[in-house]
Amino acid sequence: MTELSAKNRKRRILFFVNPVAGTGITLKIWERAKRIFDLADIEKEVIFTERKNHAYDVVNKLKVGEYDGIVNCSGDGILHEIVNGIYHREDKEIFLGHTIVGCLPAGTSNALSKAISDYCGDDNRLETHCYYVAKGIS
Repeated sequence: MTELSAKNRKRRILFFVNPVAGTGITLKIWERAKRIFDLADIEKEVIFTERKNHAYDVVNKLKVGEYDGIVNCSGDGILHEIVNGIYHREDKEIFLGHTIVGCLPAGTSNALSKAISDYCGDDNRLETHCYYVAKGIS
């Protein structure tokens, strides 16, 4: 796990939410997560994806350090776009040195977030994933 260094400012997180993922429950899950991040005093920018590769295109063009984290609130497909957007950057190592990547279980089966939780010995609850994002742990 990578942990963000302590800073004297709010964490700035970019969230990608796919409003059609998770058989229609993703927006409800995002509303629950948003309340948690409000309590954690996280500065949020939210992008509701509108098309295939939307997240890829955005992530591929971000400035290093523009956000402390990028978080998927959707199924595995948007996370795949985020990871590929980072992977295809020429500065991917530098970018990842400044930016955590997180995922909230908001898809249909949440296979990837469950696999990550199992690997870390944690449960796959939304609150657990929100805690890690708020603490800057990915």
